[in-house]
Amino acid sequence: MMTIAERINVFNEVRDMPYVLPLTVEDVYENNFCCAGKSQRLEMLFKRSGFDVRQRLCTFKWNESLVPVDVLEKLLEGVQMHQYAEIFIPENDSWVVIDSTWDKKLSATGFAISEWDGLTSTVINVDYDEILDLAETESLLKQYATDKAATKRFLDNNQVFLAAFNGWLESMRKQA
Repeated sequence: MMTIAERINVFNEVRDMPYVLPLTVEDVYENNFCCAGKSQRLEMLFKRSGFDVRQRLCTFKWNESLVPVDVLEKLLEGVQMHQYAEIFIPENDSWVVIDSTWDKKLSATGFAISEWDGLTSTVINVDYDEILDLAETESLLKQYATDKAATKRFLDNNQVFLAAFNGWLESMRKQA
């Protein structure tokens, strides 16, 4: 089992991978650095070290975030899903949130950038509306993993927003 310092290091390494919304179906399934890809990386790394880890979903609305209006105007779908991980901490005998979504270089955005102490929950990195229960989360994640046609439709419908959002993030990183 990892030491607390090792846990923190793994979390920080994943958190500080630049967040990017996927633009292609291939990016979604192979080269994903948005909330889903980063939480899945945490799961893989911590499970290798013997931890129990599970994925969670919550709903949120980009238009209730700190994203500039000129970027939001390009969004076609209002309610979004946010994915993060939960890890079972044996020292506390409890599940805690570990959300590594936003990299530290995005501090100029005003987004909640998580710090983790290796024992207790981080913040959930979006202003969520509802946390889905475990059964609903598992069901939706299975659906997302297999329905590439729906993924392609979402990407095609939101391509302009996704590209504008990624461009805005890059401009914010340059201010860090």
